[in-house]
Amino acid sequence: MKKGDLIQLSAAGMRVEGNWRCRERGGFGIVKEVWEHSMYPYVVEWWSEDMIKSHNCRFKRYELKKYRPDKK
Repeated sequence: MKKGDLIQLSAAGMRVEGNWRCRERGGFGIVKEVWEHSMYPYVVEWWSEDMIKSHNCRFKRYELKKYRPDKK
């Protein structure tokens, strides 16, 4: 993943207790920075489904996957 990618929580990321806010609000994230030598290298701006609220969070790679919209 690189800066600017749209992402969502992976199945493993949904199980991590520290991601409660992203789980509750749903939505998606945009990768803002990637810190190569960090325990949590992905700095993400997370947006709620209604796009009213956003907050910054940090993740490990296994907690994220590329965003795929729901098929309808």
